[in-house]
Amino acid sequence: RVLECRAVYLEKPGASSVAELDSMTQLARRHGVTVQVGYSRNVGTYVRRARAFAAAHPDAPNQITLFHSNPWKDEELAECFRRCRPGILFDMGCHDLAVAVAYYGLTAAGYSELRVDAAGTVLREIDGITDFVRVKFALVPRPGAPSIEFVIDRQTGAFNGMSVDGHRFLCGEPPVLYENPLPDLSPHLAVQYDYYVEAKLILLDGITAAAAAIRADPTAVVTLPPGSPTLELAREVLLLAAKLTSELSSMVAKSG
Repeated sequence: RVLECRAVYLEKPGASSVAELDSMTQLARRHGVTVQVGYSRNVGTYVRRARAFAAAHPDAPNQITLFHSNPWKDEELAECFRRCRPGILFDMGCHDLAVAVAYYGLTAAGYSELRVDAAGTVLREIDGITDFVRVKFALVPRPGAPSIEFVIDRQTGAFNGMSVDGHRFLCGEPPVLYENPLPDLSPHLAVQYDYYVEAKLILLDGITAAAAAIRADPTAVVTLPPGSPTLELAREVLLLAAKLTSELSSMVAKSG
């Protein structure tokens, strides 16, 4: 018997609106389809290493910083702003928000104590488009939790990672599970190759593991490990990107 479609890999952000994500979520649930959205850093090795370090030091403050950079040059920013609308938190910072949603309980409705670092933040208007060149902010993701810091920069190189109490864990650090075989791949994508592959293999492993159960029971579903990016997570990321963009822009405008 041929299995019907029971799992889908969907590139991030999954949809352009919360309403579309809600519709897709309802459709997937109705048909028993598991959807993994392409926030692949959630399963990246540097995230696992950082979280393992934090778990091994439970008495430490566990101050988390998520950082992310691209290598855009000054003369390329106009193109960057056009290509990356509606803004940095939808395009770059969404990955870091996805990690915070999955592992630190961040929600648009639940965060508090939002603080922007004016020295680490640049908001510019280029060719009629206003966006952040870089943004540095901190917030408390949920009541009773320690704050998380975000450092997102379009211009300081091609890297991303986490720090836990000052100990840095970077993408591309050995051991690398899957070497990038594409020499002409854009630098900011090349450093992510490892966990792009890992995310897809996790979904394929889930499909393989569930195949026999689905044959025996059509209501069985493909399951993914904790932290995997789902449609529900993608919905929260869109809500966060919109709310934080508005609040951070207002805070920067008032401080300037």
